[in-house]
Amino acid sequence: MNHVLGAPVGTLQGTVVVAEDLTASSVEVSVETAAINTLNPVHGDDLRSEHYLDVAQYPAMTFQSTAVAESAAGVWHDPSCAVWGGPICAASPPSGAMV
Repeated sequence: MNHVLGAPVGTLQGTVVVAEDLTASSVEVSVETAAINTLNPVHGDDLRSEHYLDVAQYPAMTFQSTAVAESAAGVWHDPSCAVWGGPICAASPPSGAMV
């Protein structure tokens, strides 16, 4: 099962390319917004409504990396993928996979 924000989603598609030179790596992920399920019908309906995701207007949300860089702490991340100033798409070697 795939999860977004800790809740199951129906359709999640993506591509992760891990290059030998990690700075040439990339990530692209797309989620069908109508399929996001919070496991609470009231909250889920509100999340999918025009108040938040507006699934009628925006049937999918997509993240596409713009760069992969190593932080001072040795964590690989996309600098454009951040919330509240911190990376949300990051991986520590030796896994080599974005999480």
